[in-house]
Amino acid sequence: LLAIDVRSPEFVDCQLISELCRTDTNCNVIDLLHDFSRVYAQDNIRFDYDDDPHWNSYGTYVVADIIKQFLYENRFVF
Repeated sequence: LLAIDVRSPEFVDCQLISELCRTDTNCNVIDLLHDFSRVYAQDNIRFDYDDDPHWNSYGTYVVADIIKQFLYENRFVF
């Protein structure tokens, strides 16, 4: 399972990994851009710091929730 933020500086690497996973049924990718956009539009709370691109505590919470939903929806956990 790979969760990626396409806004990251390593975006090109994320795209490559994502493409490789499309051909491997044992590899799952969660593109966080859609979910980040949806949650930000809803809450209007930033996921990162003003002077640092890393996720803040709210961003970490949102990512954890997205991953949890993915795991349940895809029956990785019951």
